[in-house]
Amino acid sequence: MNNKIQLIYNKMCYDCQFKFRNIISYVKNNREKNLNDLDLFKCKVDKTRDVLDDKNILPLALIFCRQDSYVFIWKDSIYNGDGTTKIPVINNTILLSQQTIHKIKDYNLVSNSLTTTKKQQMLVPKIIEKNNHALKQSFSRQMTLIHRQHFLHMSKMRKTIMLLSLVFILMFAAMGGFLSWYFLSGQNNSGSIINPSKQRIDLNEHLADSQLDLINDNRENSILQAAKKKNKKLDIQDLLVKNITDTNAVIYVKSSSNIYNTDSTVIVSFLPTKISLLTHVIKRNFFINTNSPNPPELLKIIKLENPKLVLDYVNIENIITVENNQIILKGNLVSQGEKSIYVSDESLELYFSNTDRKMLSNDLTEINLGDIKNYKSKTILEAVKLKNKNVLIDQVEVIPGNVVDKEAKIKVKSNSKDYYINDSYLITVEFRSFNKELGQIKEKVENDIKISDLDTAFELENNLILVSGWVENKGQGTHLFSLDGKYVTKVEDQIFNKIIKTPDNNILMGLGYSKGLFLLDSRSGKIIKKVEDNPNNPLNDKLGDIIFLHNGTILGISSEKNPTLYQLNADGTLLKQIKKYDDISYTYLYQLENGSIFLTSNLNGEEIIQLNKDYSIQKKIFLNPPGVCNAWGYSLLQSENSGIILLGGAAQTKCIYHLYSDLSLKEQTGFPNEEEMQLAIKLKSGTFLGFRKSYNGDNGVYILKNE
Repeated sequence: MNNKIQLIYNKMCYDCQFKFRNIISYVKNNREKNLNDLDLFKCKVDKTRDVLDDKNILPLALIFCRQDSYVFIWKDSIYNGDGTTKIPVINNTILLSQQTIHKIKDYNLVSNSLTTTKKQQMLVPKIIEKNNHALKQSFSRQMTLIHRQHFLHMSKMRKTIMLLSLVFILMFAAMGGFLSWYFLSGQNNSGSIINPSKQRIDLNEHLADSQLDLINDNRENSILQAAKKKNKKLDIQDLLVKNITDTNAVIYVKSSSNIYNTDSTVIVSFLPTKISLLTHVIKRNFFINTNSPNPPELLKIIKLENPKLVLDYVNIENIITVENNQIILKGNLVSQGEKSIYVSDESLELYFSNTDRKMLSNDLTEINLGDIKNYKSKTILEAVKLKNKNVLIDQVEVIPGNVVDKEAKIKVKSNSKDYYINDSYLITVEFRSFNKELGQIKEKVENDIKISDLDTAFELENNLILVSGWVENKGQGTHLFSLDGKYVTKVEDQIFNKIIKTPDNNILMGLGYSKGLFLLDSRSGKIIKKVEDNPNNPLNDKLGDIIFLHNGTILGISSEKNPTLYQLNADGTLLKQIKKYDDISYTYLYQLENGSIFLTSNLNGEEIIQLNKDYSIQKKIFLNPPGVCNAWGYSLLQSENSGIILLGGAAQTKCIYHLYSDLSLKEQTGFPNEEEMQLAIKLKSGTFLGFRKSYNGDNGVYILKNE
């Protein structure tokens, strides 16, 4: 039995192993019950099962891992008085309804007693490593205890239950920690979220050396650069710094990180040559009752509110009157000379007034907002308010950041009555805009058509969709569907891998399944003619994908290892060869609404290759190793304010990649219960339409969630 549990434990990812250990620790600290009252089972969830069939069983917790799901259940919930189970147990596996699984979440959210701390989570692996001998002794003592309990209770309890209990106590002896629950982590058994192949790790795994020694100054960027110098693997683009003092600070993780656990932090120590003024000047707006104070008077006022500030090393400059009808002054606090303890190139803007106005930074102090469903201004401001109770949301506005689904800038409105108005003063807030429902099935719209193999879809100008591939009972070729997903008719026997616009609104271009190029009528979808290549530069047997860019350029890329990128004329003939790429294959072309162009490749695992304006490679973004999703030819769907996803593909993968607007990986999700989509299209109305191929008969056309 011990070997069996060890195998189960080894299959789990780090997060799930941590949850397993914490559940044991939680039960041990439970005043009413102990480990002997708990049992563990594999769990299958049946969405069609009636909750009454579960006999009022309420599991304590559920761990959803890659391989299996596991439920922890109090024995008095699942066993009858005579030791028999209330529901069937086959191979240590039970079947539960979806409603019971939801009850786990509801029950524990109401109890509000299950928490974990970052510090304790980080200490767990260290304690284990440093106290191995003590743990072995503890294990020996627990083994003695279990053998005794086994002797006393085996006649009343089944052997399986007792062996499981042994494992629970063993895990408690070996691993400590507080509880990290399934329902608090946002994962469930619907299959809607799958952990990324590259598991997020605790920050301290890459930031092991927290003694940064001598650094130039204690500003945020200097601290992060020093941390990077000491810890080569550290990715400082995903990090922020807070609680900065003269000699230490807290480094923490941006909400948008897909590398580090967003609740992990590390305290670092350092010896700065110079100190940032922000270290000693916490309050930056002050009360005065005169419109013409002199600089020494202002410095005394600043010192009174910020006692750590050393006045001998600062000056106040550029004192101006902001409003004439009220006493509102503005000035800049700067370092005084090279011998100053403060950074020389830093300037702090300060306000002085007899009004109740204040700086936005007084109220907006927490800039890491966590997960939000979309990056609409209203949603961002709601998240700001949730993290910063004092912020007057009706007096501030949002300016999009450099990466709109990762950050935004908060600015005081020009009509604010309570904040100082300064168009150049912006506070950047960080978040992860992530909607796990994006691309999931909303409803089925076509039941009579069975999808076999589809390659491409294109919306025509006459409220029809041109879909190319194999439709059962209709044969292979190119077909018309209505905008609501209903089958209309077949228009051509030719199959196209891709259909795109051309500069001529009346003509489309299709890349034939046999690698030929065709010109099509933009209203009917019928072939006008096949493109005749220049004999000196034949393309018919080379191209694997084509794309019409926003600027009217038509590109084509060859379907081979180390492919070549071409530019085509509007009539489909070759204009010129642009570039040859190395070490990529099975390549497809995409363009985002912001103009970014990228390729996908699965030669060395699944990758996104972002291109520069000259089509050279800007960067490669790794998604998954070979065989994880194993698809190509993804459908690109982009929802306004909600995100970007790649789904479907020629292998009918269940994977969905959620991407940031800078093309970095946000999250990998998938379809529950084998509900993979082979092809999807975003219509001009914003609707996502999906075409599903399924071997269980439940295929057809679906509307997918677009927000």
